[in-house]
Amino acid sequence: MDRNPVFLNKKLVIVIIVLFLAVFAITAIGENVERENTFLNNNIQTPPDISSSYENLGGNWLTGWDIEIWVIATDETSGMDRLEIYFNDELKEIVNGPECVFVWKFHYPPKPNIILKAVAYDLAGNRTEESLNLNELDVNIHSIDNFFNKYLQNIF
Repeated sequence: MDRNPVFLNKKLVIVIIVLFLAVFAITAIGENVERENTFLNNNIQTPPDISSSYENLGGNWLTGWDIEIWVIATDETSGMDRLEIYFNDELKEIVNGPECVFVWKFHYPPKPNIILKAVAYDLAGNRTEESLNLNELDVNIHSIDNFFNKYLQNIF
């Protein structure tokens, strides 16, 4: 019975069909997962949110001020990848992870030409940036209270 050419051909046809279906199923599953990941990443178009604030820690217009700057990047939709901080277009620091918080204390001399730029990237590949020209800061006003109120509202 095993030597019957018709029976052998049926076995061969069944093996070929099973192999074809297995390859087709594996390929279809892989393409479906790839399409689903692309769909998820392409449909999250919400860029990250950057909040920045500063506080005058002391000083005067003649000698300069001691300033503390806070930058926080958040993304509730897809999560944060990283926050890049630039000082006069030169990369100063990269903060990675889900909580991107940057705090910097420094002496701010009278009338400097300083621009601080924050660039935030989320896990979906979206990007947003915010620049802070230190020449435009009103160092006589403390904005830290408003900043924390806004930050706490985002958390709760």
